[in-house]
Amino acid sequence: MDRFHELNAFIAVVDAGGFTAAANRTGGYHVLTAESAGIGQGSTFTVELPRVHTSLPEASEVLVDQRARSPQRILLVDDNEDSLRWLETLLFMEGHDCRTASDGKTALFLNTTLRPTVAVVDIGLPDMTGFDVAVSIRDWRDKNPLTLIALRGYATAKFHKEAIQAGVDYYFAKPVPISKLLKLLEGLPSHQTIDTD
Repeated sequence: MDRFHELNAFIAVVDAGGFTAAANRTGGYHVLTAESAGIGQGSTFTVELPRVHTSLPEASEVLVDQRARSPQRILLVDDNEDSLRWLETLLFMEGHDCRTASDGKTALFLNTTLRPTVAVVDIGLPDMTGFDVAVSIRDWRDKNPLTLIALRGYATAKFHKEAIQAGVDYYFAKPVPISKLLKLLEGLPSHQTIDTD
């Protein structure tokens, strides 16, 4: 009889502490059992809950959802190797097709093979200015869609003026404001819907 009262007291305490609420969220418990070897021996309480039938998305579906909805072919040009690899990795994880160059000559070569829809160019390159690279890429792409993004360690009025003259669409001071860059890329048409012939 004492054990019966103790069990009732336990249920009342657990119920007041939120057990019933937790059980109700899963449809109510099916079986509640309590076992004890005696006073001072501890107790074991077992609750059997109904199975919740909720279909989970396939892993591939989750990965697709996390990738960019507007994938781009991106040419990244920067003589800072660490910055270049970091940005390449991040954009690749977002679903973009990226190629990298650490100087202007390599960038212009890759431009002809990649046919980028976006070029992110650091202005301070070792062999030519990033503006010269941007103008050459723009001229080669002719009328095909291309978004040019210029990067510089610091932004000045002169930098802004030169960027506009070079046909640059957007410009950022380094380090790259990644959230702004990703938002910008997401707003562009996918390279899969662009005729680049």
